[in-house]
Amino acid sequence: MRLQFIKLFLLIFVTLFFVAIVTDKLSQLSKSPTQHSIELEQVFSTFQTNSETDMPSQIARSIAITNLHWPGDMKAKLSAAQVVALHDGRQTFYYRLNDKDKTRVWEMGPFQNQIEDDVIEPIVIIFYFSFAVFLFLWIWPMFRDLETLNQASKRFSKHREISKLAISKTSRVYPLAQSFNQMANQLLRYMSLQRFLASTLSHDIRTPVTRIDFCLEVMDHKNFSTMKTSIQQDIDEINGLTHEFIEFSKLEEEYDNLDIKRHNVTSMLCSLTEKMQISSHKAINLANDCPLYWRFDKSFLRRAVQNVIANALTYATLQIKIEAKVIDNNLLIAIEDDGKGLSTTSYKDVTQPYVRGKDIEDLGNGYGLGLAFAKVICEWHQGNLKIEQSQSLNGLKVLFRLPNIT
Repeated sequence: MRLQFIKLFLLIFVTLFFVAIVTDKLSQLSKSPTQHSIELEQVFSTFQTNSETDMPSQIARSIAITNLHWPGDMKAKLSAAQVVALHDGRQTFYYRLNDKDKTRVWEMGPFQNQIEDDVIEPIVIIFYFSFAVFLFLWIWPMFRDLETLNQASKRFSKHREISKLAISKTSRVYPLAQSFNQMANQLLRYMSLQRFLASTLSHDIRTPVTRIDFCLEVMDHKNFSTMKTSIQQDIDEINGLTHEFIEFSKLEEEYDNLDIKRHNVTSMLCSLTEKMQISSHKAINLANDCPLYWRFDKSFLRRAVQNVIANALTYATLQIKIEAKVIDNNLLIAIEDDGKGLSTTSYKDVTQPYVRGKDIEDLGNGYGLGLAFAKVICEWHQGNLKIEQSQSLNGLKVLFRLPNIT
């Protein structure tokens, strides 16, 4: 990255340097190529032959020698009929003794001083040096931040590490750094999830595979039908596990399709209640009857709530209760059942993929992905999923918390 910086720096500097030289040459060519000069003695000789009234007062004039308070050496030059020049930095005056009247002196001027080459050259050097410093200060921070980003990407590719990038918000590279951090974090989450799912899936598949091996070993013509049915059930279980694995692993890919809009929460819950009540004899009580609007992705949140309601119906004894309300600028959707519930030590674990509460493993089929899916959807909405005991029904309570996303 430093080599690229040096190349770009030299390219810009040399290009502008040559542009300045060419511009200066063209400017010189545009000026009149002919310059006229005349000796001062010739000018003053002209003055000697004319009267004072004929002299242009803007250029030359006659003054009394007594008005000149000069040092002795300068007066000596003047008495010797030499031209004496006086400079005040920006202007120059020329003086010569009047040959006709020794008591008077010709004064010619003022003339604007031209900047000499020995003055121009330091100015040009200072200009180019200042320009080089400015160019360095303008380009270097960007390349420094790019180098920081480059090193971070190398560390991530080699060690899967993400360190906080020390890049100022005013940097031109800051948006790129933010995008890099988001991408890296998403990749880490995705890889971590994949590793977790793969290890868990391989562990869960061992049980049906072991049963299949056992069935194949003991299978004969007498128990063929029974063993075949058992093997088919194990194969179905493996297919179900792999299908759920594929579906759950697709979640990270769908994050970019999140469509946050304002929707009626009550309407969504009412629709789900009516749909799921048809296939269940257990009562589903929706506490909401007034419209409640909030911003969320309707497709994903509907799937998450539906999964939790399905779980609640599976483990409930007689009824479940659903209620949505807004507290402290957060949407809370509570789904409670009157089932056996879980031990407090299982509350945190059951939101992990393929984890089911030990207290309820024998109560229904499932692969332990419903609550894990709901947790991911809540996190996508910058919220969270909380598991606790229901105070009203004494079963399990699943609480969605979604902040107000603007």
